[in-house]
Amino acid sequence: MQFFSIERRQKWRSLLVRIAAALTLTMGSIAVAIAAPSAESTVSTWVQRNLHPVGHVSPMEKDDFRDLEPLRAMIGEARIVSLGEGMHGVAEPLEFRNRLFRFLVQRMGFTAIAIESGIAEGFEVNNYVLGGTDDLAGVAQRGFSFGFARLPQEADLMRWMRSYNDDPKTSRKIEFYGVDVSGNETDMTLPLQIALDYLKKRDTNKADAFRARVANLLPYLKLDRIKEASNQYTELTQADRDRMTSTVADIIAEFEIHETQWTAATSRREYAVAYRAAISARQVDSYLRWIPIGWKPKDGYAGMYPTVASADHTKAENLEWVLQQMAPNARILVFMHRGHLMYTPSRIHLPPPVGTVTLPPMVGMYMKQRYGRENFMLAHLFAEIPAQCGRPSIAPPPGTVEALFSAVEKPSFLLDLRSAPRDVTDWLKVDRDEFGAPPLNTISVGNAYDALFFTRSVSPVLPCP
Repeated sequence: MQFFSIERRQKWRSLLVRIAAALTLTMGSIAVAIAAPSAESTVSTWVQRNLHPVGHVSPMEKDDFRDLEPLRAMIGEARIVSLGEGMHGVAEPLEFRNRLFRFLVQRMGFTAIAIESGIAEGFEVNNYVLGGTDDLAGVAQRGFSFGFARLPQEADLMRWMRSYNDDPKTSRKIEFYGVDVSGNETDMTLPLQIALDYLKKRDTNKADAFRARVANLLPYLKLDRIKEASNQYTELTQADRDRMTSTVADIIAEFEIHETQWTAATSRREYAVAYRAAISARQVDSYLRWIPIGWKPKDGYAGMYPTVASADHTKAENLEWVLQQMAPNARILVFMHRGHLMYTPSRIHLPPPVGTVTLPPMVGMYMKQRYGRENFMLAHLFAEIPAQCGRPSIAPPPGTVEALFSAVEKPSFLLDLRSAPRDVTDWLKVDRDEFGAPPLNTISVGNAYDALFFTRSVSPVLPCP
């Protein structure tokens, strides 16, 4: 006895087949979803398999550098290696900078280092490492701007460079350069003084006349962005600012029209340094002119934004000059905060009422544009700011690059981001907040850097005040 016709049975059979197929597909999708690793798990696995452990961060007297050898392939033929510290005032990036520089000099033929310090101040440091006055403490105190003179790693770097240059086996001496805007919160006149001192040897009357034009303005060439202070550049009138600008321009013109005579009377090197000091005086003046008349630290970041653009353009301009002073095949290590060296724009989060702003082009963007593959950028990331000075320990929030790296068993390592497969690259190229001291940058790590130097934690260089 048949309850359904053949036609109806065929329809039911077809429906059951479709349901079974759908169930099979659904169960298969669920199984794949359960089995498929998360994006972070994929990245973590790739990092574990491709990292290069760093045996020790600090320099050693006798170092075989075996743990740094992977950098040779990463760097390749690049003539500029940039190391970006993750935070000012902590020991690990400074110690590693000094060790990395030794490796680059002794194993890869590098001949210079340029750091985020005033260019005019750096001239005295370079004179010391090349065998000039034997006053390490004094030169270290005068040769670094923005408080970096207090860091013992700067004196360690100077001491090693001089020792290396003094060694009779050294065939090519290594040099030191600052590339930042010169000066600090108490005095920004050094480059102008260097230029005028040189000019006085060539033409006393003109040098004295230039000094007289701006003598009453020199005490105002300073800017404290933190503390309320008197006699600062922001108190000058527009007419005073213009007088300073025109005087610096006239000094530069004097150098330019007498280049051949003055070079012959002194030397190509002495003239080049003095002329660069004059250019540096113009950089100082340009930087200060961006600050509104009457600005006070209580006004906050308002009005200060253009100085960031001016300072980073100055760094790039000075680095280009440094490279011009070097032999065509010479190679250099550049050391700054990683925020200056990134290849891409970034956003920072500032206190109200400013909020989140996009930063202007940083020096790393200029370097990428000008030198392309001749530049290799290594950024320092870390995953803990330990408790200090009454403040609690701070760790990166979940989902950040640093949080993922903190789970890796190696406390410090190198990682070439350019070798990552597509799925890892996609994760690395998402914009995220970088962990560190505020204000925090929001960037795409995969786009901003070539490679990473990671340490699980950082430690302060100086004791609590």
